[in-house]
Amino acid sequence: MPKTLSADEIRELLKLEPNQTCGFVRVTYKSALEIAPSGLPAPFADWRPLGSALYFMMTPEEPVKLHRIRNDQLYHYYLGDPIELLLLYESGKSELVKVGPDIAGGQNVQLFIPGGTFHTARLLRRPMVPRRLDRMARRGGGGRRQARRRRNARREIPVCRHRDPHLSRAGDGMSAIA
Repeated sequence: MPKTLSADEIRELLKLEPNQTCGFVRVTYKSALEIAPSGLPAPFADWRPLGSALYFMMTPEEPVKLHRIRNDQLYHYYLGDPIELLLLYESGKSELVKVGPDIAGGQNVQLFIPGGTFHTARLLRRPMVPRRLDRMARRGGGGRRQARRRRNARREIPVCRHRDPHLSRAGDGMSAIA
């Protein structure tokens, strides 16, 4: 089984650099073929590569900030915590979409975002019950206090904005997407 890597180790191994809107990024492919400035409608004033690919990784400290993309984008999930994206389409429609490994739970391992869409993303915590509360829930027992603890122990943990190694499986609270 592969070693679990920290966000810092992944950033170093993939040679990711800080980015204004998307946490950490590295362009891995840029087509040598170009589309001339006159070949595309506004808002494209400059030439564009025919295609490109990149890695990006977000952390609680470096999330995906609200921004508008000009080109269509295709996200691929690789590892880390799942993320939730808020998509604001040109039509005025909005949508919340989850990207992560739990396809049976409604998460996507790929996500298409059309050009012109505003979007932002946040990390989602993977549900994990602290060991002490989990033992209490398995033991059972009576009383309102214990019943409340059992209910609370089974709740999903909400969005994480800070590192909490006692509640997060990924530990560093990061997600690597491309």
